Amino acid sequence: MIERLRSQPNVTGAAAAVGLPLSGFAPRSPYSVAGRPILPLPQRPLAGLSIVSEDYFSLMRITLLEGRVFTADDREGAPGVCIVNESLAKRLFPGESAVGKVLLRGRDAEINSEIVGVIKDVKTLGVNAPTPDEIYHPLRQLGRPNMAVVARTDGDPAMLQTALRAAVSEVDKNQPISFFSTMENSVAQSLGTQKTVATFTSVFAGLAVSLAAVGLYSALAHAVSRRTSEIGIRVALGAKPSEVISLVMRSGLRLVFAGLAIGIVAAAFAARLIQTLLFNV
Repeated sequence: MIERLRSQPNVTGAAAAVGLPLSGFAPRSPYSVAGRPILPLPQRPLAGLSIVSEDYFSLMRITLLEGRVFTADDREGAPGVCIVNESLAKRLFPGESAVGKVLLRGRDAEINSEIVGVIKDVKTLGVNAPTPDEIYHPLRQLGRPNMAVVARTDGDPAMLQTALRAAVSEVDKNQPISFFSTMENSVAQSLGTQKTVATFTSVFAGLAVSLAAVGLYSALAHAVSRRTSEIGIRVALGAKPSEVISLVMRSGLRLVFAGLAIGIVAAAFAARLIQTLLFNV
């Protein structure tokens, strides 16, 4: 099906995968490290289980930091291989290369997978979610149903839907397609909660500024009304209008600077809270 998709006009590449970036879907599987104690199955660490075809990393422009990516030779019957993300590599093998190390999977840790590459971390669970530990296996060695097909085009990404359906239909007319989405839409959906929080934050911030302005004006107006006689005497004794205005403004600015000082200190602490609600703050 991928071969047929690649032959479609404007399609520059195609691949298959379980666990796409920003999908929020990352099945996890227990693993062990060869040469280290094998824990009972319920106690073994878990990592995201991603299964990809050999062209997946280049298609998705995921950076290879060390080693190699999968090839067509990484198939059933060949030695088991895998690729890990940078976070997992650093945690399992601090200060040394992860390439050449062997991970074990299976109920009895009987299946060997040699690490042949390390890739840069991918935001699988969402833009603002922590990067999970991930182990990638080649599709030709660990094929699964319900995989996602990804394709890149030099035209309008929305037009890929027709090409995808045509490629699937050529292989199996009865094969259903569950959904279609562009990466742009996936990013937008991943940021949906953050955009809502940002919108409400902006609205409330605008209301706060308006209330502060009205409150400051009211406080100054009240203060001036109480000093009307004093201001009249000052003018009668020769005070210039600019001097009267400066007198009023100084009392108002004292309130403004006091509020700014308190606000800056509060904002410094609030920024830590905002970081958990918004992305890239």
